Amino acid sequence: MYLGHDRLIQALLISMGINATRPPEFASQLIFEIYENNLQEDIDDDYFIVMKYNGKIREIKNCGK
Repeated sequence: MYLGHDRLIQALLISMGINATRPPEFASQLIFEIYENNLQEDIDDDYFIVMKYNGKIREIKNCGK
């Protein structure tokens, strides 16, 4: 677990390609979850990351799927 201020969360969102022109709301959260891919054998990646911003899954721009 890592804690940060609103400007840190805003900078992380911008670096991930998410439009964050306004500071995040009070008590906002940015969660990165790593999962093991054991369902699809045709995919070469063993792991994938899911990013959630305030409980909603967000796509990381310029990142492989």
